[in-house]
Amino acid sequence: MALLPRTSAPPSPLLKPLLAPLLASARTVSRPQAAVGAMLLTAFLYWFLLGIPTTLPTVYHRLIPPHTTTFAFAEREPGNLAHITNGIAPRDPPLARKIGLLAVPVGAKSKPHIRPVLELFDAHGFDVMLFHYDDADWSDVPAYKRWTAVKANRQTKYWYAKRFLPPQVVDNYDYLYLWDDDVGLPDGWSPTDFTRLLKDYHLHVAQPALLSGLRDNGQRNTVRLHNTTAVRSGKHVGRMTNFVEVMFPIFSRAAWPCAWRLLPFDGVSFWGTDNAWYPVCAAHGMCRFAVVDAMPVHHLDKRLLGQNVGANLRELDYYRKMVMQPCEVLEQTNALVSPKEIDLPKLHVSAEDLDDPRQASDHGNSPAHVVRGRAWHPTPEVNAICAYFEDHRFGDAFYSIRNITLADKGPGPAAQTCPEAQYWKGVKNVPWWGDSADPPPESTGYWLGREDELAKVRAIKQREIEERKKLGGKNKGSW
Repeated sequence: MALLPRTSAPPSPLLKPLLAPLLASARTVSRPQAAVGAMLLTAFLYWFLLGIPTTLPTVYHRLIPPHTTTFAFAEREPGNLAHITNGIAPRDPPLARKIGLLAVPVGAKSKPHIRPVLELFDAHGFDVMLFHYDDADWSDVPAYKRWTAVKANRQTKYWYAKRFLPPQVVDNYDYLYLWDDDVGLPDGWSPTDFTRLLKDYHLHVAQPALLSGLRDNGQRNTVRLHNTTAVRSGKHVGRMTNFVEVMFPIFSRAAWPCAWRLLPFDGVSFWGTDNAWYPVCAAHGMCRFAVVDAMPVHHLDKRLLGQNVGANLRELDYYRKMVMQPCEVLEQTNALVSPKEIDLPKLHVSAEDLDDPRQASDHGNSPAHVVRGRAWHPTPEVNAICAYFEDHRFGDAFYSIRNITLADKGPGPAAQTCPEAQYWKGVKNVPWWGDSADPPPESTGYWLGREDELAKVRAIKQREIEERKKLGGKNKGSW
């Protein structure tokens, strides 16, 4: 009986002393025993001849977490969204800066009335991103081939925004319009004019006032159209407010990083997020929130994606606890006579903590982690946010602060004033583009780096020409 396949090479002479007892015993055993022995021996020979290592490889599969955090960086790859400043770009041609990005969740039922809105923004030079929450076909829309599309069934707008609109993407636009798909635009409404108005007054988070579709809630009077004589005459364009609703917000490129970080990854309805935008972002220099009465819109109120109100209220309560937790710790710290060491709740557990056997926990119950440490000393921004919440209950304060007047127009010191200076002491409103001295360049990526390099080369060439002139030489060559 052959112990090896006929196509296999004969065993190495070095193996004969090892195989001789096995071959001898194989002649005396029964046929079933011989078959088992043959399989075992064949496996042994393949292992020995092919040189399979006796230890497992040190490369871990991406889905299997390593027992240490040595390779943790591989699970959080930064991607290719880093700022391009050295003349190398991940695409050719690179993205050109645009006035704005319109991002909208869309479905089959909303297609007839949202399509004109999308095509209007496209005609005004905006980029368009669609969040498909169903299987509707949009291939019959000619401009669809120019738009960006993301599909994930039955997800909500801010679920998409948290994953597909990081600050590095929005940084390429002046403003982000993050709208629902039940908006209706009056005749003559211009996204270019609306964006110019936002820039003129350095507004960071804003929305158009609502002509219709108002709901019976606390923010109704804040977001409705205030069609006053001053608005109709052009003296007032709108109102500075402490609230902008989640339906039709517009974010400046400076404010979006703040608002984006306040969006939880595991949100569903995201009720409550708009209650945190104003105090948190205002404390960090984006203090101008507004409802624009000069260019209102209709809220069609289609309610195309059903929601569980009870679940939304529970999510609102959870979000309130998450936002207010630093203020509660601050209150406990201030109550101590000598705050040297206290028990601090640890809400975020790092990968190192999870791998540390001393940090054993029941993840099914998600117990609160408590660490013993020095009393927390909050930043001035946190102090300002908590002082604001002392006077305004989270989720219950919606009001207009004052009218927007021509005196608020930038540039200059007028554009740096915050509407509620009593809360944001020492805070200056940053320009719509951020805290840099100058507005963002018109071009980005490769061409920006290329122009910088060419300018340096020209300067070197000019110095060379000047040196030759001093030495009495001729200007050879040309640039």
